[in-house]
Amino acid sequence: MRLFSIELIILASFLLAASTIGSYAQSDTAKITPQENREANLLAHRFTTRLLQTKDVKPLIKEYFVRDFIQRLDYDSGFLDKRQITPERRPELPRFYVAETNWLYLLMLYQGSKTGLKDDDDVYFPPHVKRIIEKDPDTWKAMDEVKYFDTTAEATRYFDNALRLLEKTVPLLRREAIKIRAGHNATWRKTRSQMPNDRYYKPWASVCDSACYGFSKGTRMIGVEFPFFDLTLIKINGRLRVLNFQFTAD
Repeated sequence: MRLFSIELIILASFLLAASTIGSYAQSDTAKITPQENREANLLAHRFTTRLLQTKDVKPLIKEYFVRDFIQRLDYDSGFLDKRQITPERRPELPRFYVAETNWLYLLMLYQGSKTGLKDDDDVYFPPHVKRIIEKDPDTWKAMDEVKYFDTTAEATRYFDNALRLLEKTVPLLRREAIKIRAGHNATWRKTRSQMPNDRYYKPWASVCDSACYGFSKGTRMIGVEFPFFDLTLIKINGRLRVLNFQFTAD
């Protein structure tokens, strides 16, 4: 069963730091405990409920994320490569992360609530969002192809244009999501009924067998999957916090 058009599967690669960072060893020591299961499930349900309410990841960063998560993300793969981020643009990475994460989340929510599991390119984007993208074909093509650049000027221009395009369309996607009651309407309920619920909100534990997210080998992580996305969690000072929020595709 194909949930989305091929373009959307490509887009999965450019959620900032969407690829797994480091590697995880599954072993007896990585079995999740009942307490971890309860805590991770509670956090995941609260996170997804808040995200559906706000339709904006920005306030959730302060509420749920590891304080320095942006510095811990890997920019060697995914939408942004280190060669695409010049030193003077690094202070803009939190802003970019918010724009891109919101863009992808709202697009998933819109499509899941508009067409469900039907692959319909005519409503892949809201019409006014599609028109904006069509007027900026060079930036969109560069994003779609995960293009790399040879000069600092090219990388800077690409970063600025991509950020501009994302921030221009996110409010429009949010408006459309609210208009169609995305996440609450009958189409969304049908979409959810056809999803593989047997694996959603079922936390698992893993142990880094190499350094990951800047943490040392042996660090314990917990993952939780829910529709379209999953969370990578770590316990900091006795409290689970979000290390990564990333798109997943079936």
